[in-house]
Amino acid sequence: MREYTQQEQTEIVRDAMMLTTAIQIDQEELRRLQSERFRSKPAGPVRTVLDIPTVQPQIPEPPKSQLRYTDYLKANKKRVILFCVAAVVLAVLISILMKSFFFMTTFLVPAFWIALIVSVVCYVKKRSESNQQLAQSPEYLAAVEEAKRAAAEQQQKAQEETAKQQAELDANYQAEQEQYDTVTLPAYQQALAEWKKRQAEKIAILQEDLQVNSETLENLYETTKLVSLAYRELWILRWLYDDMRSSDHDIRFAMELLDRDRQRTATEQSGRMVQEAVGDLHSSMMSGFQAVYAAVEEGNEELVRTRRHQNISNAVGIAQRYRLNKAVKAQNAMLEKHFDK
Repeated sequence: MREYTQQEQTEIVRDAMMLTTAIQIDQEELRRLQSERFRSKPAGPVRTVLDIPTVQPQIPEPPKSQLRYTDYLKANKKRVILFCVAAVVLAVLISILMKSFFFMTTFLVPAFWIALIVSVVCYVKKRSESNQQLAQSPEYLAAVEEAKRAAAEQQQKAQEETAKQQAELDANYQAEQEQYDTVTLPAYQQALAEWKKRQAEKIAILQEDLQVNSETLENLYETTKLVSLAYRELWILRWLYDDMRSSDHDIRFAMELLDRDRQRTATEQSGRMVQEAVGDLHSSMMSGFQAVYAAVEEGNEELVRTRRHQNISNAVGIAQRYRLNKAVKAQNAMLEKHFDK
């Protein structure tokens, strides 16, 4: 740690912060790409099956008898009169036998109601028989058969019309199905295969970028021996870098300042510092990603290779710079010892 000047230490912290930020952005973009899904498979045509309408025959109402109750009484006038005379004679005989006209009155009233009820029942029965006879009349039966025939004819027409429409729909369905099988579905499958291929290329590029940045960061820590494990979080690197670039503090003093109130700083400032670190690099990295994606979409392999080489050279350049610095310092130290002797 004493081998580096304050400016060099600041640059090391800056590079560690940049690499850590780049790794975080790489990981987020990689997760986004891996979660992307191609558009849904187009739905095939659906065969429509028509329902045949059911034609119900319009059966005419059966004719009703015109027989009225008064007509029934007139037609059975003799029976009614005979019943009334019989009731009166019976009432008189009962009264004579019982020696009281009270029994005649008592008998006649129920007899009247019984006669009325019996006559109504007989009338209803007679009317019902008359309705049945009219319902079985040749005229009505002929009208029913005509209604059934007309309904059957309309049913046949409906079936023929439905069959014709169904044939047209089936022909259209067959044409749509053939279009789907020979054009739509193969085009979708080809587009899906191409999308998967391009997506795999994009993911491979990001994975390579992530690997290079991760290895470069690890080499940076290993080579410089400047930042210990406890200080390698992104927000800490940002805090150290901000403090060191705005002052003459070396890494040790900056770490001591941070440790004095590290818990409060982490609570209050870590989120903002991460956002600032990511924000500084996010736009340029996303622009680079979009350029690579566009090159992959266009099949421009040359541009893709150029982008990969740039990423690798940038990362390798960081590692080589500190390796070279370390080698130069070691060589200078050896020379100093040699001349001292």
